[in-house]
Amino acid sequence: MGAGRWGDFPEVDRWFQAVNTRPVVARARLTGKDVEFKAPGDEVSRRALYPSNYAAA
Repeated sequence: MGAGRWGDFPEVDRWFQAVNTRPVVARARLTGKDVEFKAPGDEVSRRALYPSNYAAA
């Protein structure tokens, strides 16, 4: 939902703002920031997902 649409749902917007002010939510949003995730379309991933598309090594 776009940022401009929250005006259509003021109670939902209020709820999200109330939840986002909690310290535990701030800590939860930091979870995984220090982990480097692989790109889903890299060569190694494609070979693992679609081995029949590649010649046998």
